[in-house]
Amino acid sequence: MNIYKHTILLLFINFLGFKTFSYATFSIIAIDLHTNESGAALGTCYTKQFKIYTTKLNINLADYVVLENNGFGIMNLQSDINDFTPIWLSTAKGILAQDEPYYTAKVISKFLTQPNQDYKHKDRQILLLKKDKYNNITSEIYHGENVTNFKAGKIRLHIDDRFSIATAGNYMTNTHAPEIMEKAFIAAEGNLSDKLIAALNSIGLTNDLGDSRCRTSEGVSANYAFLRTFQNGKIKLDLNITTDEEEQEATSLLKEKYEFLQE
Repeated sequence: MNIYKHTILLLFINFLGFKTFSYATFSIIAIDLHTNESGAALGTCYTKQFKIYTTKLNINLADYVVLENNGFGIMNLQSDINDFTPIWLSTAKGILAQDEPYYTAKVISKFLTQPNQDYKHKDRQILLLKKDKYNNITSEIYHGENVTNFKAGKIRLHIDDRFSIATAGNYMTNTHAPEIMEKAFIAAEGNLSDKLIAALNSIGLTNDLGDSRCRTSEGVSANYAFLRTFQNGKIKLDLNITTDEEEQEATSLLKEKYEFLQE
């Protein structure tokens, strides 16, 4: 998405007063060295009123959460995702595209979360995977000090000499979700998309995991979920789902939608 369009839409949503939009809850990002693919899957909890407006405006949260550039890196923005400036977004996209080994995930994360780069850095949670021109993979998960309780993350690199992943969450019922997603990703067979779907759905299948707001109000892990993948820097697959009724599990519905498209 165009950086300025991204910013204008966020400002419009904030003007409407939907502060619950500002929190993206649990996700996984991954890189596949064999196919030059990367991807992200996420679940979160919307209020009833905001679900109505996201449907009317055809809002896909992936447009506000996922940053990717030229196959050399992928980043998920979580917790408070409001008020990223056009300069910050452009800088993040540009630095992701750098292919020199110096630009590791740790270097990038440290730079982007400085107070002079992002005045709301304490409220952010950022997952980052970075690939250099030699196919070396680095990863970093940043937890701002104001991010809500039960924040956690897991990193696993070079799974089967092919996949690398980062998983994280905030505003959760407990800290187990990243580890559960990691195990599900590793256990799942298939391609990158198959594994991302399995990882996200593992949270919905476990009764006490997920977004604490949805677990309390609806008994599910999430009422919104998405899957977005890239290959050679271009979007390959883009799916999202918002539940129509309470007690519908968004991660399961997203899996059903994905499997239907594979038939």
